Formats: sequence, structure tokens, C-alpha cells
Amino acid sequence: MNISSKKSTAVAENATAASYEVAKLIAQHGKPFSDGDFIKQCLIKVDLSAKKEKYVSVIASLVTEFNQRFQDFSVNEKQIKLFSTPFLVDAEEVEESLQLELIEMQCDDSLKSQHQLLSLPDFYQSLDNAKFPLMRRHAKRMMSLFGSTFSLLNQNKSRLRTRMTDSHLCEVLRVSTTKLSPDMSAILQSRGQHHCSH
Repeated sequence: MNISSKKSTAVAENATAASYEVAKLIAQHGKPFSDGDFIKQCLIKVDLSAKKEKYVSVIASLVTEFNQRFQDFSVNEKQIKLFSTPFLVDAEEVEESLQLELIEMQCDDSLKSQHQLLSLPDFYQSLDNAKFPLMRRHAKRMMSLFGSTFSLLNQNKSRLRTRMTDSHLCEVLRVSTTKLSPDMSAILQSRGQHHCSH
């Protein structure tokens, strides 16, 4: 089917849908199609329904796409805030391991001024590693978050792994980027035999 026949088919389908909308309005209101205000109402209804049908599916797919792409941000929101604005974060809302270093950082006026003057990577690089090792590690993790995921994507989806589908890739990335590690001893103890051949 060429482009012109697809276009004419779409026009015919839109015209059919418009005629159904007008017929529905005539049946509901019982007015003749010669009434000027009624004709105006019919034309507005037809125009809106044609535009609505055209954009509803596009907008719905965009909403789904945005929700999928940004759901990770809501999960990591506190870590991102701690990284980007450490002087505005409440110390009680962060991990216990980072609380002491965060409080020390927030009490140091020279660090506050450095944070305002320097870029985030330069600020965290200027922190004393002996005084703020956990904050520096957290900053490194946040700075490499997106780059490391992209690197993992490139490593896992190579030309040598042609059978990998997008769903497989999503699962591989989830396993690769997670902090969880399996408790192998508990898993092995829960099984009666370790080898399925016995």
C-alpha cells in the first residue's frame, strides 16, 4: 500500500467517524441539520473528535515513556538531593553511615562557600578524603550513575550477542546495577542435593 492510498484510507476513516458523530448528535437532540447553531455544535464535535483521536495515543505513549524513564529518579531522589545540595538536606533523612560526615560538612562555613563557588565534581574532589571518605564515595557513585549504566548497556548489547532482546537487556542491566548480592550458602542449604544429576 503506497502513501497516497494510506492517506486516502485515513481520510475516509475520519470522514466515516465524523458522520457517525453527527448522526449521534442528530439522534440525541432531534434537531434538523439546517439549524445554524446545531450545525456549529456538530462541526465543533467532529473537529474535536478528529483531533482527539489523532493525539490521544501519542500522548498516552509519551506518558508511559516518561514514567518508565523517570521512575528510577523517584527511587534515588534522596541520594541525588544529598549529592546536589548537601547543605540543604536534613541529616536525619540520610543513611546513618553518612550522617556524621554530613553534619560536619554542614557546620563548616568554608565548605559552604566552596560549594557555592565550585562545580559539584570540583567541590567533592576538594573534600579531605580522611575527613569525608563516605561523602566522597557517595559523590563518586552519583557522578558515575548514568555513565556506568550506559557502559553496562554497551558491554551487554554487543554485536556478538545478537539474540538478546530488549527485555533480556533490561533484566541484565537490573542485575548488573543492583547492590543486592545473593546469599549463596542459604540458597545451597535450602536445596537437598547440590547437583541435579544425583
